[in-house]
Amino acid sequence: MEIQKNSSKIKVKPLSRKDIRNIAETLKKKWGLKGKKINILKFLEIFVSLVKYEYEIVEDSQLKTNYAEFDPSDKVMRIRESVYSGAAKGNTRDRFTIAHEIGHMILHSLMDAEIKFCRFDETVKSYEDIEWQANTFAAEFLVDFSEIEYMNIDEISEKFGVSRKVAQIQKEKLYL
Repeated sequence: MEIQKNSSKIKVKPLSRKDIRNIAETLKKKWGLKGKKINILKFLEIFVSLVKYEYEIVEDSQLKTNYAEFDPSDKVMRIRESVYSGAAKGNTRDRFTIAHEIGHMILHSLMDAEIKFCRFDETVKSYEDIEWQANTFAAEFLVDFSEIEYMNIDEISEKFGVSRKVAQIQKEKLYL
């Protein structure tokens, strides 16, 4: 079990990697995205309209410390203009950032997640950490685990449009 000291200070309902993988796989199957490099911007546009959420592309200066953010209170994802543009060009970090925020939408808003802000000295287990869950969702959503067993890191990265680091983590976490 991985424990993170104050990684985000936001504790949510526990979800294991297996739980998150199942959610991501169900979503990909429903949308016909299994085994494909996901067009994350097209998915975002259609998805938010279906769930009655919104996204805004904002000037980079409006999000000083974040590349993107999701506000569950007003159901709006805000994305830096440079991140949106980068995702459109296939930049792996920017694609991951948007998938990460979609993870927040699904795991921490649509699923009616219980969110708690922790005391400064409280330890948060990784599977209860809001950012770990969103990162895990992004990786599981972008990389189809059922396709990577015989692929190397570069092949995974190329096929699914993710960084080598994400490809390596997914390869290491192939068997839960």
